[in-house]
Amino acid sequence: MKDSNISSKFYQKLRWVYIPMGIIIYMCLGTVYSWSVFRKPLESLLHINATQSGIPYMLFLFFFSLFMAIS
Repeated sequence: MKDSNISSKFYQKLRWVYIPMGIIIYMCLGTVYSWSVFRKPLESLLHINATQSGIPYMLFLFFFSLFMAIS
């Protein structure tokens, strides 16, 4: 009986860990949308066109949608 009480308290405390973890994950996933801020400076710095500078964004969105379907 005592072991189940300890594990119950442990899981009640552990459930609050999911909130900051979720916030951190969403912040990491949301950083891809800041790509438009960095795209123009990178194009001028690296002397590339819009298609070439969009490849990292397109790859991220492809894998994001792929893994979201899997998860």
